[in-house]
Amino acid sequence: MSKAVSAVSAYFLRYSRKEWMDYFLSTHFWGPVANWGLPLAALADLKLLRYFNHNFLHIIEDPIVKRERLIEEAGDNAS
Repeated sequence: MSKAVSAVSAYFLRYSRKEWMDYFLSTHFWGPVANWGLPLAALADLKLLRYFNHNFLHIIEDPIVKRERLIEEAGDNAS
């Protein structure tokens, strides 16, 4: 066990903090993180509801949702 610990500590002593920071702040590190993060986020989105809630999108107005809303409002007004 001590050989593994000494090998790991020797590895970290060989490289400086600046080299590690340069690596973790570069695209060599964050590129693969983003490449794996986007598909994982898409898979997580598949578990959400099938129908998207358009009520919070005030910029975009979906014509189908608008027509359904108008039909629903007309039905509410008729009652």
